[in-house]
Amino acid sequence: MIVAFDLDGTTLDSMGELEALAVSYMCEGYGVEQELARCWYRQSVGLPFREQLETTALPGHLANPEIARRFERDKAKIYVGLPLFPEVQGVMSSLEHLAVDTALVSSTKTALVERVADRWQLPCLTYGYDGRRRWSKTRQLESLAITYDDVLFVGDARSDLDTALRAGVRFVGINRGAPWSYFGLGVVVVNDLYDVLGCLK
Repeated sequence: MIVAFDLDGTTLDSMGELEALAVSYMCEGYGVEQELARCWYRQSVGLPFREQLETTALPGHLANPEIARRFERDKAKIYVGLPLFPEVQGVMSSLEHLAVDTALVSSTKTALVERVADRWQLPCLTYGYDGRRRWSKTRQLESLAITYDDVLFVGDARSDLDTALRAGVRFVGINRGAPWSYFGLGVVVVNDLYDVLGCLK
């Protein structure tokens, strides 16, 4: 069995900083108010940023490539310095002790995901969204799973639930108190990653 954790907002406490970057560049590039830019960002959080611009912001807008380039540039500068949520290392250590494999899946570039794992010495597989494995999070999960019970995916956003459903794997939501966290009827939602240990089969 593998427990796969979403990175941003689930494992890494990054969403506040990333949202601030995204909103700033959307306001500048599109000439819109912060409230509208924030709404666009939150509607599609979990997707690669360029896809967010083309999905819930202004699809086809001439400013999209430059907004995305600047966002990714500045994200790379701050990303590895962002903190983990307090319980992450203990939970991964507990899973390792139970001989349960772990993975990080993300729409962030692979090199940054690997640097986060290295910095915090996380004993897990890492998956990102660039290079020769330019996979969505759905494809990343599919690569780990043979049957439904092979993978338990833990995420903080409604898009993570949708990802798990597309990949055909189990899902547990983590409540981080974020306004984009919404989980449908019947979905298990925990308030601490340690509670995920009780969801193992």
